[in-house]
Amino acid sequence: MLKTISIPIKAKEILLFSFIFLFFFIFFTNDSPLIIADHDDWELLSKNRSFFSIIGTWNPIKLFTETLMSLCTDIATSLILPFNNDFIFSVAITSSIILSLFITLYCYFLYKLLVNISIGKLDSILNCFAFIVFHFLV
Repeated sequence: MLKTISIPIKAKEILLFSFIFLFFFIFFTNDSPLIIADHDDWELLSKNRSFFSIIGTWNPIKLFTETLMSLCTDIATSLILPFNNDFIFSVAITSSIILSLFITLYCYFLYKLLVNISIGKLDSILNCFAFIVFHFLV
C-alpha cells in the first residue's frame, strides 16, 4: 500500500509565507517593476524625511511612499549597486524585497489573528491564502 506523507503544520506555514513572498517578489520585479516616471519620483528617491507628517509641505499624507522610496534608495545604493552598477535595477530589487516583506507580514498577522480566534491552523492557512488572492486579484 502507498503511504501518505503528512506535512506538519509548521512546514505548511513556512511554505505558505515563502510562496507569498516569492510570488510578490516576482510580481514586483517582473510584472510591475519600479519605473521612475517623472521628477516627483526622483525627488522621493533622493529626499529623506522623518516618519512624521510635515504640515504645510507637499503631499504630507503619503508618508509610507515618501519614507519607503528614500529607504529603498539608501539600501540599494549601499548593498546592491556595488555588485551590478545599475541604479534603477538596484532600487527596483530593493523595493520589491521590502514591499513583498510588508505584504508577507500583513498576511502572517492575519493568519495569527485567525488562529487566535480559534478557527484552526489549517483553516487559517486556507483563509489567509484566499484573502491574499482576493485582496490582490482586483
